[in-house]
Amino acid sequence: FKIADKINYILERLGVEKSAPFTSLFADKAMRGEIIVTFLAILELAKLQLIKIHQTDDGIIRVYSREGNQEQEAAVN
Repeated sequence: FKIADKINYILERLGVEKSAPFTSLFADKAMRGEIIVTFLAILELAKLQLIKIHQTDDGIIRVYSREGNQEQEAAVN
């Protein structure tokens, strides 16, 4: 598994959906290595400020496209 491949997968997914539950970014029967690489890809995207990660009060973690968040924030303001 390559981090670059997972980064591309996450960006493509968020390009369509704008947000996704954190757990949905992992394959159902993912092996440990794939889980680690996916998690590292998420961290790298957050570090580069290409995605935003938010945990709600009920514990659900969602990953958002930065582009989608800017549109949402503009609509609120």
